[in-house]
Amino acid sequence: MRIALLADVHGNAIALERCLAVLESCEPDATYFLGDCVGYIPGEQECLEMLKAATISCQRGNHEQMLLCPTAESGAREDVYGLAAVARRTTAAASEFIDSWPLQRELEVDGRTILLVHGSPEHPLDGYIYPDADLNGFGDLAYDAVLMAHTHRPFAGRVGEKLIANVGSVGLPRDVGALSSAAIYDTRTNEIRILRPRLDVDAVLRRWGSEMHELTRACLRRTAPEFVGEVIE
Repeated sequence: MRIALLADVHGNAIALERCLAVLESCEPDATYFLGDCVGYIPGEQECLEMLKAATISCQRGNHEQMLLCPTAESGAREDVYGLAAVARRTTAAASEFIDSWPLQRELEVDGRTILLVHGSPEHPLDGYIYPDADLNGFGDLAYDAVLMAHTHRPFAGRVGEKLIANVGSVGLPRDVGALSSAAIYDTRTNEIRILRPRLDVDAVLRRWGSEMHELTRACLRRTAPEFVGEVIE
């Protein structure tokens, strides 16, 4: 079975539309969204509609959780996250849609046990597992694959035969801003392919730039000499 994975859209409808088209061309058997459709970029309503129309299996990220249950952190960072504004734009139907998303998923496919989580196994919503993290602790987990998001930095590693991977960010990559990230996971081989569709950053900035925080605009302009994944033009 080929599973398409995407996460951390953060309101970037231009990036989501592009990534969905790229993933569809890979002809996956199922598609899963690992959380954080909202926050940072104010196109989340269009993104929610796309996810729902495509009948993608969604789960919550920390930004959905903060939207549904505001915290001191979300309030203190409202100028960057924009979640209070998201709440004002969100219809009752959209809120019910988000509220139906689970915090994590466990799949049993082709003899593989797979954990899908936004953050980390220990902290499903807000755990950070970066590319340079020590992955040895994953060796004791009863999964063949742990597939995560949240850091906006994709990677794939192994502990023995276990696959540990981060699918990166569709809408706000933190390595190269002009390269979205998504993935295709093959349950038969227990391997993952990280795809980096080219993102038209200028189009994103023309559409929403005046409504974004400068830190968000700066993130979209980031470059790096090295990155993980296969560029899709």
